[in-house]
Amino acid sequence: ILTLAACNHLPKDNSGKFQVSNENDELPYGQLVFEKYCVSCHGSGGDANSNEKADLIKTALNQDEIGDVVYHGRALMPMFNDKLGEPEIRAVSSYVLSLRKK
Repeated sequence: ILTLAACNHLPKDNSGKFQVSNENDELPYGQLVFEKYCVSCHGSGGDANSNEKADLIKTALNQDEIGDVVYHGRALMPMFNDKLGEPEIRAVSSYVLSLRKK
């Protein structure tokens, strides 16, 4: 299980938020964001826990479109623009794309 300790090497800004500085940091950080905010509806593997939520391993959306859905919400999915900043949205979008490739 990946824990927040796995991202201790990431620098933080003045507010204490992790700063994702390159693509090597994005996937592990994206997984942490996914585990905190997305697993309850989309399942740990992104396969929607067999419920009415979006099956992320089958999404045809690109990273920008995924980020837009995370930011603004869509259908049953609430918006996360009040909880996640741009680095978190970019990282979780990248992680969602990695689920599709599996």
